[in-house]
Amino acid sequence: MHYVVLYVNQDDLTDIKTRLQKLRAVRHVLESARPDLDPTLTDLEQTGLYKMHDEDD
Repeated sequence: MHYVVLYVNQDDLTDIKTRLQKLRAVRHVLESARPDLDPTLTDLEQTGLYKMHDEDD
């Protein structure tokens, strides 16, 4: 399996994604979820996304 990680400007994303999907050798084009992630999220327990249990100690 061959793959490529391609970084593009957010403004050009839709155009480049469309052009990549038209190529015969390209099977899948996936966008990164990075723009949707909160960069300030450091403590999952404090935000309520993760709760510490006795087994986790």
